[in-house]
Amino acid sequence: MYLWRSVLGAVLGFTPEQCSLVGKLNQNNYKFSKIDEKKIITWINENLMVNWVSIEENLAGIEILLLQMHSPLLNIARNPGSLEEIRQQRETCKNIAREHKY
Repeated sequence: MYLWRSVLGAVLGFTPEQCSLVGKLNQNNYKFSKIDEKKIITWINENLMVNWVSIEENLAGIEILLLQMHSPLLNIARNPGSLEEIRQQRETCKNIAREHKY
């Protein structure tokens, strides 16, 4: 669920705290402030429906099939219909989180 919050937060216009990735091993895993995280989670709870399905085998193949069938806009990994605008918004968030304060 965290990845969804990072993508959705970027789409909703939230930005991570500047330099929050400085010194971190994973330079892609930005986070929003606790206040913004709560706002994003509230938005998710009010606007999205989540359904869980249990699958025991061929998870990767099923995921690819579902991505091809539904082309979910917020899912940019392995999605042939992903939007460049969403990639750019995520890159903007990563760049902000990587910036050094002077």
